[in-house]
Amino acid sequence: MTHIRYDIIPQGGGWSIAMGGAVGPPYETLNDAVVDTEHVAALLADAGDEVDIVIWRGGRPHLLETLAPWNRPPAKDG
Repeated sequence: MTHIRYDIIPQGGGWSIAMGGAVGPPYETLNDAVVDTEHVAALLADAGDEVDIVIWRGGRPHLLETLAPWNRPPAKDG
C-alpha cells in the first residue's frame, strides 16, 4: 500500500492541489479543489492506497480526511 498526500493550498487568489512537489492550476473555490481531490483520492483508495487530504490555512496544515481501503464502503455493482 502506498501512502499519498494531497495538499490543498491557497494560490493565485484561489486554491491549488499539490502533490509530490507538483502544483496544479488554481481552482476558484476551496470546495471545487476539495471535490476533485476527494474524487482522485477515492479512486486511489479503491485501488489499495492510503491518501491524506490536507488543507493549508493561515500557513498551517489541517488534515481534512484520510481515505484508505480499510475505511472505504464496498463498491456498488451496476
